[in-house]
Amino acid sequence: MSRAKTFDALSTEELRLTTDEYWLFRHSGFLRLREPIPSRALVSVREVVEREIAAGTPPLRLNGQGAIKRIDRLVYRDPAVLEILRSPQLCGPLNSLLGPNVFVVLNRHNHATTNRAGDIAYRLHRDVVQWSRPIVTAIVYLDEATVETGCTHVVPGSHLAAFAGMAPDGGGGNWADDHDEYQAFHAQAVPVPMPAGGILLFEGLLFHSVGVNTTTATRLSMTFAFHSVDELDDSAQHKRLLLFGERIYKGNDLHHQ
Repeated sequence: MSRAKTFDALSTEELRLTTDEYWLFRHSGFLRLREPIPSRALVSVREVVEREIAAGTPPLRLNGQGAIKRIDRLVYRDPAVLEILRSPQLCGPLNSLLGPNVFVVLNRHNHATTNRAGDIAYRLHRDVVQWSRPIVTAIVYLDEATVETGCTHVVPGSHLAAFAGMAPDGGGGNWADDHDEYQAFHAQAVPVPMPAGGILLFEGLLFHSVGVNTTTATRLSMTFAFHSVDELDDSAQHKRLLLFGERIYKGNDLHHQ
């Protein structure tokens, strides 16, 4: 696929996953998407993230030195963020994995992070605890992510490992270092370098961690979560935003009304 095509010229259909890409995601639990976010859109959304960090607009999280390391509720902050999420570069692959009706989850991820030296500890974890409500996580890299600047590390295939119990701290995911069953994973983690504008997709049960930034540079990225529209849920789903398709309900109670 030519890199010369513009943000608007590429279609969702063109960027659907190939059979091999789909298999790789399902087998390994992660996939580097072949098309990055084009420079025009990347510059716009990076400006949004830098502006919001500079403004210190909550909700946000601080590092040990009192500097902002994460800003939350990113989808609500500027239309440029939603433009990225609805780009063919992301929607094509999500359509392949999740079908024609997809939500972006507003209460898991939905944030931008800095990765400076000492900002975020290296700690393998999962983003969800059970396969019955999985998510697909997408990291959009606003800067190049190298081994030296702390690119994401993943444990290929670990999304298939059995549930070993809730994390003692009650957090949203399983921490590998909390469970003897997962200790072998530490030696199997591999770095995934990414270009600026690159998108990494992975299954929510895949063990992963941010890498250690050994440089003086700051690396920015955005993280989002997606899942299919649940055809058995007829609630208002206020913490879900329809990314594409439609809200559907197929519960068999429809036939008893």
